[in-house]
Amino acid sequence: MHLFGGTAMINIPGALHSFLLSIINFIFLSIIGYYGLLIDTSKDHMQNILFSIYCGLTVSICYKLSRGSSNPNVFWNMIKYDLLKIKRIIRQNEDIQDPLPDKLRTIVKERLQSDILLCFLICIVVFAAHASTTFTSLQPILNYIICSIVIILGTLFHYVLPQVRKQLPWLLFSEPLIKQADYALFEPTEATKVLFIEKLFVWIVFIEKNILLPCTYLGALSHSAPTVINKFGLLPSILILTLCSMKMLRIGYCNPSRHFLYVLLTTIMTYLMTSKCSETFLLNYFVLSTLTEKLIDFKEKLNFIFVYCAPWQISWGSAFHAIAQPFCIPHSAILVVQCLMSALLNSPLMPLLGSAAFISSYPRPIKFWEKNYNTKRIDNTNVQLQAQINEFHCGLDDNNLNAIFYEHLTRVLQASLCGEIQLGRLGKVNTGDFFILTSDSLNCMIHLIELGNGFITFQLRGLEFKGTYCQQREVEAITEDIDKNRGLCCCEAGRFPHMLSLNAAFTQRWLAWEVICLKFVVDGYSIKENKFNETVVGYDLRKRLISLMIKAVIFYAIRSDQLVSWLENEQIRQAMMQFSDPDQVDVDPSFTTLFDDDFKVGAGGVTKKTFTFVYGSWMNLCNNKRQIPLSSSQEDDLITFCFILSLLARRTLSSSLPSHHTALLEIYHENFVHGFYSLFKGDFRLAHKDEWAFADMSLLKNVIAQGVRMSLKLNQDSFLEMSEYLDNEKLYEDIAQNDTNLVITHEASPEWRNAILSNKPSLLALRRALVESIDEYRIVMLDRRHLSFRIVKVSKECVRGFWASQQHELIFLRNRNPERGSIQNAKQVLRNMINSSSDQPIGYPIFVSPLITSYSSTSKPINDIIGGELAWNLIKKTFSTFFQRAHVFFLSHCVGNASGTNEVIQLAERRTMSTVTAAAHAQQSSFSVPATSTLPDQIRPLSIQQNMNTNNSGEMPVNNTVSNKKILPSDQQTSVLVKRTSDSLVTTTITTTTTTTTTTTNDEPTRRRSSLSTELNISDRNNRKMFNALNNSTSTTIYSNKDLCTSSNNQINKSMVTYSTNGSSNEKVIIIDTTAIYDSINLGRRIDVIWPNEQMRLNGGRNVWSGWMPSVGMTGLVVHRWIPRHRDARQRSHIDKCILLVHIDKHDKFVPIAEHGVRFIGESTYL
Repeated sequence: MHLFGGTAMINIPGALHSFLLSIINFIFLSIIGYYGLLIDTSKDHMQNILFSIYCGLTVSICYKLSRGSSNPNVFWNMIKYDLLKIKRIIRQNEDIQDPLPDKLRTIVKERLQSDILLCFLICIVVFAAHASTTFTSLQPILNYIICSIVIILGTLFHYVLPQVRKQLPWLLFSEPLIKQADYALFEPTEATKVLFIEKLFVWIVFIEKNILLPCTYLGALSHSAPTVINKFGLLPSILILTLCSMKMLRIGYCNPSRHFLYVLLTTIMTYLMTSKCSETFLLNYFVLSTLTEKLIDFKEKLNFIFVYCAPWQISWGSAFHAIAQPFCIPHSAILVVQCLMSALLNSPLMPLLGSAAFISSYPRPIKFWEKNYNTKRIDNTNVQLQAQINEFHCGLDDNNLNAIFYEHLTRVLQASLCGEIQLGRLGKVNTGDFFILTSDSLNCMIHLIELGNGFITFQLRGLEFKGTYCQQREVEAITEDIDKNRGLCCCEAGRFPHMLSLNAAFTQRWLAWEVICLKFVVDGYSIKENKFNETVVGYDLRKRLISLMIKAVIFYAIRSDQLVSWLENEQIRQAMMQFSDPDQVDVDPSFTTLFDDDFKVGAGGVTKKTFTFVYGSWMNLCNNKRQIPLSSSQEDDLITFCFILSLLARRTLSSSLPSHHTALLEIYHENFVHGFYSLFKGDFRLAHKDEWAFADMSLLKNVIAQGVRMSLKLNQDSFLEMSEYLDNEKLYEDIAQNDTNLVITHEASPEWRNAILSNKPSLLALRRALVESIDEYRIVMLDRRHLSFRIVKVSKECVRGFWASQQHELIFLRNRNPERGSIQNAKQVLRNMINSSSDQPIGYPIFVSPLITSYSSTSKPINDIIGGELAWNLIKKTFSTFFQRAHVFFLSHCVGNASGTNEVIQLAERRTMSTVTAAAHAQQSSFSVPATSTLPDQIRPLSIQQNMNTNNSGEMPVNNTVSNKKILPSDQQTSVLVKRTSDSLVTTTITTTTTTTTTTTNDEPTRRRSSLSTELNISDRNNRKMFNALNNSTSTTIYSNKDLCTSSNNQINKSMVTYSTNGSSNEKVIIIDTTAIYDSINLGRRIDVIWPNEQMRLNGGRNVWSGWMPSVGMTGLVVHRWIPRHRDARQRSHIDKCILLVHIDKHDKFVPIAEHGVRFIGESTYL
């Protein structure tokens, strides 16, 4: 990092990979730069092609290095599986595959494709900029201008803007000066909206990285190179320039907030100071960037010591702290030297046993921990079956089950954290920073390990939901409302509006943490818990639960696709034969009149007859809802099958109950709850008479288990409205809806983890918890929604010091006291939360994620602002869309000469012929106007009129042409009449009775196309006449066969519809959005559109609809189209949207509606 300006190292292989990559590129660039200076021995060494190539390659290579993570595993997996085509080994027992590795590989592949293209473009642009002599001829004024711009923008957007967006700006104001859109909301209901200042910040950073940074480098290189060459010689100079250039460019690409600070200090030293210690710009930048980092580290260590040892807020965790405090006073004289040495060696300064005595630890990397400790989730996939029976013995406690929520939060942050940082919502961020996220139940620490160009690597550490007393006190300190503090020293003097009081401002300055954001909204799950024990206390409540369980079992049994195979199974049929007699009694002691509705007191058990009497209507309803009905014999077997299933479920539920119902009520209640929980998690202990269920294990998995789990949800909902479940229809709908939208399973099941990581909307589970050696059963309900977190930034030296101290105390000093003083709460430094988050066994986090890399390309706000990665598929899709739109535009709007219309005429003829053919097969007269107002759609009738002899009335028969071997009916023949009138072009298709059968061939359309093409190529004058005639035409009247002989009047009815030839269509649409209707553009105002004719206008608005309004789902035919900026005023839209005129034939209305308010449902045979 200090040598080449790279990002943090996450492990030894990653460090070796990054170092070798930097060395190889350094040598490569040095060779090119050396020969670039060597081939030109003139006075101006800088201006030659090879050295310009060196500059372009330096910028592009540093850009690529800044875009890559130091973890080579993802890149290597992409090479192994995509390039080398090595097949992945998939375990047979892994029914659910994690999509994360494939997703990461796809992201890395897209970034690699984008980097290849951008590096090539950057190299060319930088090469051209350097070769233009701009940066050599305008020295040093150009450097002053560029550096001034960098400093001004950096001060405004990397210092002022993060401060005004903090919760306590400059620790003086009581609220942010620039607030988020959801700042005043109690509970967010949607993702945080992107502010304009956030968009501006993203663009400023983009400009800093991609424009100002290369300009700063080229200016600094042009200014520094001649001096360095003259002072050190050719070979040492190129090594120095390459090393300094790589560090400057990589810092600028990865961390613009620090880059502007280094540029500020370098500018002051280079251009404003005349000291002999000052070197050129690049050398000063290299040295000052390293010194500044060490000084910042030194300052943070001193700040940690002062805050931790302040006498007015010292918290003694043990008697040793009280004794050690006075003896640390003489030791404080050497603390400054100790801090300086620790900053130079990058070693934490740790409090000895948590006291005020500080000693230096050994040097540590930013990741801190040498070993990669990750939480191993315990569930049914990695626990032996014997251990699953008693989950407490295998680690299935609350902490293990709650860890999945932190895993889900990690996945969510992986997709959004990099984007949130680039939007500036976490303030100014640097490598190694620590953040604590707190909410009602979730408390976690985020360690930012690697900060790169467009990516960030972090690790999340989740704390206990209900932590210790010390943890709760520190959480309360974070959530404390400081607005109530109005103290001034020892009195209540008040405070200025929106300002902190003097005491509050003083207190906030003596903390090792500060609140950055009050509402950080992420997608997550709200967790609700109810005690299951209390829902089945009385006999009636248990009876209701058993009844709902039986109904749910019947529901899943009848609904299953395997029902027929179960009814035909020989082993199951033998079990049903035992109850062929309806009065056959099952006198199992698990059945009782207290819990079973179908218990027959006289018989002393449950019979098939009483079961049918109680649940017969429910079985009939479920059977009627089946898609494939059963036969009458199968329906008789179905009753018996459902009966033995209910016996199986109840007997299994009672397997853990005492044999005598006269036992103590409390003991019986506990056994009942435990038995239901065993069924819920899938622990079936079948009796000998129920072993027939082993004939198909899916019976237990898909019927009994699902029924038990669904009954838990139904029983919980019954407390809200029990009367609803007395109706079988309502109960069936609720079960079907819950089965579709709700995931109900045990938390140790892999389906539970997969459902949470797949962002299912709702989940429900039954959890067994051990509270003070007492079993407690809780109903856990999860609802997916937006969660609000409070973000706290903690001093990284504070965290590193406490972690080193705990490791030293537990491993080297062997102090394993769980109540040791070094982990007690200290609100000013959050000592307990920090120590709890360290790796086990030193700390006790319930979840520690692996190193997760978040990319900016997965953030939707960033993609909306500056776009995503330039992948090949995206480029190909963009160009394809552009050329398609260009093709459609020119085809629709450009009128070519006569020589280019042959293909257009052929297209028009094919569309006209298809219309006539459809009319012939329908045995009725019709006409379909072309779909658009383009040349192919309008030239066909005119060309026919010009190529054929007309009679005196202007009418002309056109023989119907269909495909080869198409035969019309013997009593009908279809022809087309084209009639030219003074104001319109009227085309109709009529059917006349004939006694002959007409068979057409393919020769006639060929001759017609030839005739049309020849006529159109006679002269341009004929074409102009055609288009003038076309533009003068206003409407085409279409008559149905029924009203062909009626007079040509202007009245509109359902058998005569007037269509526009300009912009008309034969497409049928359905209305999907009524807000897109323009119901007031028929008023005849100057701002309105020009209607095709007066009759349409008089029937096309709200003022003439007489209370009728279009609704969603109505269908109609598009009869006209107004297009924005059309050259013809009659087809020109008055807004920037395309408006369709839809004729609703059912109501005889014309509806103007925007194109996005309808959905096309194909071409219509509208008559």
